[in-house]
Amino acid sequence: MRDWMLIMILVAILLPQAAFGGDSFKIIVHPSVKETSLTKVALMHIFLKKTTKWQDGQWIKPIDQTKSAKVRQAFTKAVHGRSVSAVKNFWQQRIFSGRGVPPLEKASDAQIVSYVLSHPGAIGYVSVNAPIGDAKVITIK
Repeated sequence: MRDWMLIMILVAILLPQAAFGGDSFKIIVHPSVKETSLTKVALMHIFLKKTTKWQDGQWIKPIDQTKSAKVRQAFTKAVHGRSVSAVKNFWQQRIFSGRGVPPLEKASDAQIVSYVLSHPGAIGYVSVNAPIGDAKVITIK
């Protein structure tokens, strides 16, 4: 398990910025989140629930798209350096061992935006052209 995490961290660090999402998705957060940018590794830790609080102490509430969503596949490849199935397997092991549960899943960009806007501390990702209302876009450094 440790080797897998080390590989994921190295892949996230070494991924070129252009491969990180480019035209396929954007990261959004609740307007109360003070952060304006995250590293790829920080983003990976948030969605694997290794990091559970923002710098101001507010709980982080990550939200995923459903497994079959194209934006989920692009996000997972860019952030985790793995397939959606591989990340699902990671979560199955965590659940079985009683060490955590995966982020909630929503079926559309609109549902992700709605969740993010109604849950302080929430973070999600949507298609690059999705309307996001008052949600805040986070840049990746």
